[in-house]
Amino acid sequence: MEIGDKIKALRKEKGMTQDAIAEALDISRQAVAKWESNQSAPTTANIMKLADLFQVPYEELLSQEETPNTEIWRHIVKTAEDNRKIKRRISRAVMISGLKIIACYLVLMLLCCFAFDLFSAPDYVWSWSLSHYVIPAVMCFSLAGCLLYLEKLGYYTLAGTALGIILGNIVGSITTKGSILHFNNGWIALLGSIGAFSLLGLIITILKTGQESEIDPIPRLEKIRRIVFCVLSVCLVLFIILWIGASVRQLTFQAGASAGYKAGYEQGLSDRKNSLPADISLDSTTIPGKYRLGSAYNGYMIYWQSGYKDGYEGR
Repeated sequence: MEIGDKIKALRKEKGMTQDAIAEALDISRQAVAKWESNQSAPTTANIMKLADLFQVPYEELLSQEETPNTEIWRHIVKTAEDNRKIKRRISRAVMISGLKIIACYLVLMLLCCFAFDLFSAPDYVWSWSLSHYVIPAVMCFSLAGCLLYLEKLGYYTLAGTALGIILGNIVGSITTKGSILHFNNGWIALLGSIGAFSLLGLIITILKTGQESEIDPIPRLEKIRRIVFCVLSVCLVLFIILWIGASVRQLTFQAGASAGYKAGYEQGLSDRKNSLPADISLDSTTIPGKYRLGSAYNGYMIYWQSGYKDGYEGR
């Protein structure tokens, strides 16, 4: 069987058209037609491409009379060496990218330690982020992004973390001083900044995939890249959902707590002026309707008693 007959048989076996073969090999359909009619023969490079395309050993495309020549063996050796170089280049790029991101996070942590621990700057989110393992978590997220062979996602997350620490301290200072119960909401700003910048980096990565890639991974690593990308996307979406839920719950609790404290304080102050015995029991029917559900109710009930005690004792 001639090589053209084998190409035609394999093409039909794979359910492919001549146009599909031509597009895959970046040649004309007429060239494929000439091969199949044995009017011409594919070059060594095209034989290797056809073997990859049909997923068969290249020897299967050769006629029984043909034997692998020096050019084919040279092409095989060169292809294998190129694949090894690509693998080494991928490994080196991933390692360098990871080391750079780790270095950036270490610098950020060092600066924060100097600012908050050594120089005693007001700390509203830094200690909280360490105790809740926020910094290690976002660093791992950035490192996982290295498997995408793109650094943008990791650096956007890093930028969101750095900006979040600054914004978190500002918001924490404002909310702590502006609330009678001194609630610190700096963590909401910190996590919000991380989520927003990570999402931005993810969107840019999706829009520019394949355009600004530092390296072009070999095909069988593309599957790993897609899996890691999907996992990171799911993690980020879950993070944002949890952040929204926790923020709403906390703000609702604080609203109920502030209202409960004020109401309790006024009641305690009134009972003291009227020389009534202290009574920290609270009839739930007297709670305003908007504070009778969920975390707002819990906040109202807990801080009403604290407010009552402060009001009754004149604190």
